[in-house]
Amino acid sequence: MGIQFNVSVRDRVANADFGADQAELREERFRETQMESQAAAEVRNALIGFAAAKQAAQTASTSRKLQEQFLDAELEKFHAGMSTNFAVIQQQAYLAQAETTEVAAQAAFNKAAVQLYRALGETLEHQGIEVQPDTPRRNLPPQR
Repeated sequence: MGIQFNVSVRDRVANADFGADQAELREERFRETQMESQAAAEVRNALIGFAAAKQAAQTASTSRKLQEQFLDAELEKFHAGMSTNFAVIQQQAYLAQAETTEVAAQAAFNKAAVQLYRALGETLEHQGIEVQPDTPRRNLPPQR
């Protein structure tokens, strides 16, 4: 007499492996979604910063041009005897400040443009740099 037990160990191991693989797949999909969201937010923020910096640079340029006109008008008044040295010097100081503001705004605009190129992954292309991979393209994983 004897008792015979048939326990399917292989099926349980396979099911456990399958469950672990499914959990890992869900985790990888979550990470991918998280990275896509992060990249989208980075691009969105870079676009907003770029637009704001562009507007600030245009405004600073317009302000400087107006300040030049004010200085020219003050100089004409001075040459006509209707203004003082102090008023002319004051307009020159205002122009110098407007020029400083314009330079700072242009620098911020350039920085925002670089951040946008980086977020879009176009930095090398924008600079005209072409990178040749060391390994043949066929050995690299496919890109989406």
